[in-house]
Amino acid sequence: MKKTILRKALIGYDKGDVLMKLDGINTLVADVRDNLVSKSQALTEAQQIAASPIRTAFFNSFKKSDVDNYVRQLVAQLAAL
Repeated sequence: MKKTILRKALIGYDKGDVLMKLDGINTLVADVRDNLVSKSQALTEAQQIAASPIRTAFFNSFKKSDVDNYVRQLVAQLAAL
């Protein structure tokens, strides 16, 4: 069964901006797992990425609440490593 994490929205966060934000945080998670960066440094960077603004878009967008929840989950996952 397919689980949708980020639902499409008519008005929401720009998909490109969202994907860049998620890629940045996921890269930090991978870097900590591979011992390429310290957890505290990665967590600081992840929190900065999470706090950075995302453009609002029409049609080609993700639902804002889905993105905000998923970003919080990724930062929490990083903190739990």
